[in-house]
Amino acid sequence: MSDTNKDATDKPFANTNIQSYAPMTLDLEELNYVVWRELFQACCITFSVNHHLIDPALENPTDWSKFDSLVKLWLYSTINKSLTQMILKTGMTAYDMLKSIENLFCDIKDARAMELDQELHTIKIGKMCINA
Repeated sequence: MSDTNKDATDKPFANTNIQSYAPMTLDLEELNYVVWRELFQACCITFSVNHHLIDPALENPTDWSKFDSLVKLWLYSTINKSLTQMILKTGMTAYDMLKSIENLFCDIKDARAMELDQELHTIKIGKMCINA
């Protein structure tokens, strides 16, 4: 392998602190998934490891597991402890982790929308109320 190719493949490993690029921790309380995902994806594109955010069955380059482990470490370092405990399963790929996080936040978003809809339909102002 030429030195140029080696430098390109080692570039992601030179950065041990992904939060210097994505200075946000994903948190269920803050519901900041959309912003967090955009920042995280931008980091992965910058370091040429964004192929780990897609289904691994579609991609399997040399050293794939080494880079996938790096992306998983970056994911762990940008989510809070309770989220880590909720999604952590042995043998997961970075793609599996990202899908678990995405599904969790979609479920929360749907539940919150139903809760707000229910609140809206129970609002009373004086003798008036909102009916569906």
